[in-house]
Amino acid sequence: GSVGIGFAIPINLAKTVVSQLAETGHVVRGWLGVAIQPLTPVLARGFGSPDAHGALVASVAPDSPALRAGIKSGDIITEFDGRPVGRSEELPRAVAATPVGREVPLAVLRDGKPLGLTARIAQLAEAEEQVVGERPGTGSLGLAVQPLTPEQAREMGLGSKAGVLVRGVEDGSRAASAGIRPGDVIVEVDRHPIQGLRDLKRALEEHRKGAPTLFLVHRDGGSLYLALGS
Repeated sequence: GSVGIGFAIPINLAKTVVSQLAETGHVVRGWLGVAIQPLTPVLARGFGSPDAHGALVASVAPDSPALRAGIKSGDIITEFDGRPVGRSEELPRAVAATPVGREVPLAVLRDGKPLGLTARIAQLAEAEEQVVGERPGTGSLGLAVQPLTPEQAREMGLGSKAGVLVRGVEDGSRAASAGIRPGDVIVEVDRHPIQGLRDLKRALEEHRKGAPTLFLVHRDGGSLYLALGS
């Protein structure tokens, strides 16, 4: 029987999948090699973007088409193959539908400046899992932090012992509102690498007043940008 729930698949996607299944018996998807996240208005301000359109690159996979093309963490992909990227979820669909081996032009915003790059799309099956770590901060932000030991870095799968480990986050604090969690590892503040507590303290002291504070954290094997409002 029916419970009144239906699902719809875009006709272009359905045609592509059916054609590949008929020709090869399996579906091949394109792979760029970036972990992305939505670009919020606060993050857009922090990265010098005039609006919240595009996909924010949180990390770039090793030996990936994105890495070879010169894409970096913190870039905002605004166009893919000549088509605007309005929202982050549009990029994975566009990449997956791109034929493997095709060279695709990308429009990127880096540090508020436009940049053109070209990536050769690879096959999704070539992607390798990345293992990363975690980090946070202190003071009026509502964070309790400690240095990241080599043992902790190894347990988290981090390639480097650099970073600051978040031990606790105060309920209702600015850090909590931004989404920072205990167990995060802070690796960047305002695009500056954090090697330890001294770097974290300096970055927070030198932060430009009135602008969002940008944190890059490692969490659950991935990278994520978080923004604290001014």
